[in-house]
Amino acid sequence: MFDGSLATPLSVSLAVGVLFPLGWSCGAECARLAARALGGTTPIRGLPCRAALAVLWASLAPAVCYGGLDLRWLPVPMLVGWFGVALATCDLIAARLPDRLTFPALVPLLAVLCHWAAVTRCWSALWCGLVGSLLFGGCYALVRLVRPAALGPGDVKLACVLGLPLGAADPLGVPAVMLAAASLTLLAAALTLRWRIPHGPAMLLPAWLVTALPALPLPAPPLPIPLPTGPPTG
Repeated sequence: MFDGSLATPLSVSLAVGVLFPLGWSCGAECARLAARALGGTTPIRGLPCRAALAVLWASLAPAVCYGGLDLRWLPVPMLVGWFGVALATCDLIAARLPDRLTFPALVPLLAVLCHWAAVTRCWSALWCGLVGSLLFGGCYALVRLVRPAALGPGDVKLACVLGLPLGAADPLGVPAVMLAAASLTLLAAALTLRWRIPHGPAMLLPAWLVTALPALPLPAPPLPIPLPTGPPTG
């Protein structure tokens, strides 16, 4: 949003003042989306969804203002956060990751990734996203094949979707997110003394962090053309 050398606490405050109320407003739609995905039979409170999305979006402001997050990439973590709040709500309340919510996330994610690749001329990011999707989804599918009780089918489908932005942001982020998700799930199980707990939130939070602070392969700037010099004078 601002050049890093010009960023000030005032500019960060202004960005937070824009992103926080925007997230608060869009969080209400997260709650409605989660309720529709669960068939409308489970009541979803709007306040937690509003607060969660507002905090996620507002936390992007310092990275954007100080140059750590390219403004052209900003729609990606915003979308991951928006769908992530809705999916985490479904998993925490009903222990489900509905297909009606997981698969529709592919369309806007592909759209913003294609836009990123077009404006930066970094088409390799799309291939990295495809590799990330295959890697994340394939590893989870293998775990479910070996131990079906360890992961649900919704976790495998979500892994395929999350692999797209993760691979585009940083291919090394895929194994890092898998390790973080497993660690967070084990920690939650130890703290709650429960064996079966929702795994989706443990996937979504580290995935959002990777997309919020990506290691993006930006194209190198063109080299300056040397100016011709005149003949040496005697």
